[in-house]
Amino acid sequence: MAAACARDGAAEAAGAPIQPPVFTRGFALFPDGAVVDARGVTVVPPRPPAVAEDAGLRRRVEALEAAAERGSLPRDAAPGAVEAAEATADPLAGCRALRFAARTGLGAGEDSLVLRACETLLDRWPDATAEGEYPFGAGAAAAACEVRRRRLGARAPGAGAAFVEAALAWRRALVRAPLDPAVASSEAADVRRLAAGAAPLLAEAERLEEGLPALDESDRNADCVRPAAVRSALREGASGGRPRWVSVPGPEGEPLTFCVAAAAAGAAVAFRTDAATLRGALVLPLARTLTVHDGVAVRLLSPDRRPLDGRESAPSSRAILASLSVPLPTGALLAEAALTDPLVLESEAARSRNLVVGVFAAAAVALGLGSLLVLRMVRAEVRLARMKADFVSAVSHDLKTPLTSIRMFLETLREGRARTEEERRECLDVVDREAGRLERMVHRVLEFSRVAAGVRTMRREPADPAEVVREAAQVFRGRLLEGECDLRVDVAPGIPVIPLDRDAVTQVVLDLLENAHKYTPEASRRIALRAGPGPGRGVRIEVEDNGPGIPHSEREKVFQEFYRVERPGLEAVGGTGLGLALVRRLAEAHGGSVRVADGSGGGSLFVVEIPGRPA
Repeated sequence: MAAACARDGAAEAAGAPIQPPVFTRGFALFPDGAVVDARGVTVVPPRPPAVAEDAGLRRRVEALEAAAERGSLPRDAAPGAVEAAEATADPLAGCRALRFAARTGLGAGEDSLVLRACETLLDRWPDATAEGEYPFGAGAAAAACEVRRRRLGARAPGAGAAFVEAALAWRRALVRAPLDPAVASSEAADVRRLAAGAAPLLAEAERLEEGLPALDESDRNADCVRPAAVRSALREGASGGRPRWVSVPGPEGEPLTFCVAAAAAGAAVAFRTDAATLRGALVLPLARTLTVHDGVAVRLLSPDRRPLDGRESAPSSRAILASLSVPLPTGALLAEAALTDPLVLESEAARSRNLVVGVFAAAAVALGLGSLLVLRMVRAEVRLARMKADFVSAVSHDLKTPLTSIRMFLETLREGRARTEEERRECLDVVDREAGRLERMVHRVLEFSRVAAGVRTMRREPADPAEVVREAAQVFRGRLLEGECDLRVDVAPGIPVIPLDRDAVTQVVLDLLENAHKYTPEASRRIALRAGPGPGRGVRIEVEDNGPGIPHSEREKVFQEFYRVERPGLEAVGGTGLGLALVRRLAEAHGGSVRVADGSGGGSLFVVEIPGRPA
């Protein structure tokens, strides 16, 4: 079974279509000597196995043939010869016995006996031959076809399909048989004439019309591999493991070129090609699409400088710019690039000059753009350095103010200037408030540095945003003095529970509230904190103040680190310039966003949206 599968696989590989069609024929060569073509037809039979000679059966067949010549043949001689042939392992003796039975049956009109003898011979020894003898397989196939033809003429049931099989088997046997070419051609013509005569009686004539030309083509294609020397060279070429090109002398002396490769179970596949096929499939299509330059022609020539593309040879006066030998398995070709227009050189020189000028112009432009880019980068660095310096100055000032207050009130307590219990409690409240302010400032700077460095991890857990907003408002109220600010909190119902980092969202709300408190006039300071359902089943948080507002040109800049709005009247407002930058980073870390718009009372409205399912 494995050997049969390997044989089928090698035959299929030999018949697989290859694009572009650089090969004209494909064959599979097997270790037993058999050769199968791309149609699956065995064109060279396998070597017969060595068996012991059956001398007794041979003498018996000779005696029966002599008796037939004398006319004294026993009645059961033909059936006995068939039975003896079925029992022997000697191909030569068995084939002669079956041939004798078939001839005797044809003379006596015993069709069943003839078919039994022929089918037994074709089944067991289809390729058996003997020197000086007509091939046994071809003779048996011809006799079987004659019996099927007679039954077809008699309109026997199933005779049409049986005749088609017999005719194809006869032609197939002739393809495999080592006959003289003239005899083989004559036999093939006999099969076609017999089939043409029987075709009007056949329902299966179409299959016969397709099968016989296919077998004729296999017979013609097999001519290049029938010589033993060719097959030996192909098997040797396939032994290297890689596909190789092999060139061998053909039957009539012309060189044959094959690409051979090893297949499964010791088999090999061989694909034949020739120079015309390689040129037509590979080289000429490539040359037709190859465009070197206007005024330059590419020509393909044979080694003796004959054109291969059908055009006239280039005159010798044309300048040859380049010449290249193209090696092919079937022989080398010559590819030449020739100048057809002398003005091409002048145009190329002008193009080269323009190219040089263009390169210098591009270099000058690039130098100018580079200078502008460097200048812009320097300005950006200067601006960043100034912003950092302002940040350091602001932080120093904001740190100094609470520290000064803390030190002053501590000295008041230490020196005993606060004589009553109420005065001492007031001093302690101021110290506690200023220490909290100092702690929040340091916390904001540290929090921003962690978020900017990417080391701040969001711990998202299911939480109620309404509860987080209320807690942040309560914390902010604890930092205010009595009557210092009118803070209104409005939390709408229906806010869904979403995954969020409670500390981060609390930080966002507190920073927005402190920013609104810082930039709102003390006399009429009003801040509104609102929360409600947001897009994506999330939450929307708004902080609105009645301050001076933010110009449109600076609404995106206020979210940059170290940036502070520079407007008259705001010089005394402290801050580090990190609060809103931290708000944006924390909101985006939740997959949300923050923006600023005009408030209803002329101030600023900051809107934070956090989706329910962040990316």
